[in-house]
Amino acid sequence: MSRQARIKPLTLAGVTFRNKAEAACWARLMDRQKRGEISCLAYEPATFHLGTTPDTKKPVTYTPDFLYIESETEHLVALEVKGFRQRDVPPRLALFNKVFPWIELVVVEAR
Repeated sequence: MSRQARIKPLTLAGVTFRNKAEAACWARLMDRQKRGEISCLAYEPATFHLGTTPDTKKPVTYTPDFLYIESETEHLVALEVKGFRQRDVPPRLALFNKVFPWIELVVVEAR
């Protein structure tokens, strides 16, 4: 049995999450959206193409966990819930910041 088959998805308000940390973050962000602090909240809304690897020329992609707009500043924010087993996150996030500098990137540690 593969690891994916053993993971039971968690569903909250019609959205299926990969882990409890993302579901808890979604609940906090939904609360902020109801208060009018953010708008256009989306879970894993798009995959960003960051280029290719120099040696193998494979495409490098990144999908943020959440994307929303801050109401006060009107900045587009990509929020990443960093899990315990994610090893390649820092280089990918640094590349994301370089390719898309107008998108504010926020990383939240899973607890």
